[in-house]
Amino acid sequence: MSLLANQAQVYLYATNKLLLRNIDNQRTFTTTADKLFFLCELAWHMIESGELRIHYKDIPDRIQQHFGEKIKDAHELDHWDFDLRNQTLLRPDLSGYYEFSHKSLAEYFVAFKFAAELGCLSEPFLETYREEDAQQCELPYEKKTITELAKTVGVQPIAQGNLRPVREFMSLMVAEDGWDPMVETLLDLHDHNDYGYLASTIATMLSDTAKFPRDCDLCNLDLKGVQLKWSSISELRLNGVLSDDVQISHMVATARQQNRNVLELLTACCSARLDDSAAPSLLPATAEVAAA
Repeated sequence: MSLLANQAQVYLYATNKLLLRNIDNQRTFTTTADKLFFLCELAWHMIESGELRIHYKDIPDRIQQHFGEKIKDAHELDHWDFDLRNQTLLRPDLSGYYEFSHKSLAEYFVAFKFAAELGCLSEPFLETYREEDAQQCELPYEKKTITELAKTVGVQPIAQGNLRPVREFMSLMVAEDGWDPMVETLLDLHDHNDYGYLASTIATMLSDTAKFPRDCDLCNLDLKGVQLKWSSISELRLNGVLSDDVQISHMVATARQQNRNVLELLTACCSARLDDSAAPSLLPATAEVAAA
């Protein structure tokens, strides 16, 4: 896939360049890893809460929450505050609020956070961000446990509401073999009870990209809020799954397909009449057995 065709990579290279620009101008002392972590966590707070801006007076509390072990005193906190407010990708307004220059930036960073925590980022997203010495940035995320994922990826259904753009970004960030750990996480949920929307988020992503393995066992998983494409679930095991909260796209055949089915049935009936053989039954196999 070309760079222009992969919107997530456009954001990747653009944000890396903007962060490095401040380093090249010696306008910052926090690392790229620090900035990346702060932007991802702030973006997630904004998207989750629906409040896409934060007042400058509230930023020190956020910094203390995420970097408390690195900050020795109030004076040092002031330096972190100035640096992360002014040398990242946030812009202030006249009322003292800070926000991303565009909502899509926040959505990109949330997708980056989610994909990193699921352990499925592709190589460009693992290797592009750089530090001041041009060395590869050590990403501030690692693969999370199911309990940890339930508090982030599992908080809201990715198929609905304000996470839909995040869903699109994520599908462009996952490595070709990155879907395997997602499947493993999904199957491991059979051994857990409280995981929020984690199962539905992973299942939706796998369905979007047709990455469901054959005969994947989704039986009795809590898939509330999931959105599945009919073409991707024909061989899945779904016992105990379907409910009013499960949306399956394209479940009803198109009129053309319905006409084709009718035509095939009429052809089979005519052939049976000519051959003097039994006409095909309209009943499903289980119903035929019951009728017999």
